[in-house]
Amino acid sequence: MSYLHAVITIANIILLALLVYYFYQSYKDVKSKFALGLVLFALVLLLNGFFILPMFYELFTPSHSCPYDPYYTAAGVFEFLALLILLYLIRE
Repeated sequence: MSYLHAVITIANIILLALLVYYFYQSYKDVKSKFALGLVLFALVLLLNGFFILPMFYELFTPSHSCPYDPYYTAAGVFEFLALLILLYLIRE
């Protein structure tokens, strides 16, 4: 298991939880379909974050070694940066 991948994935889960919170606050204020769509979008990404958490797939795979760990880690870094940008934009 890549500990760096786990740390990045947990950081992404935290950012996604913040996005769900902010999108939900926005939905409570405006009650629009778009705002509800943003809440659902963030919830799906949050669920995805839990499924790609290394500890989760280690429980359900026979081999604990994954040759794609470096790629998953790199993808997690890019997802983290994208989430940070999105969080920055919605906070302004």
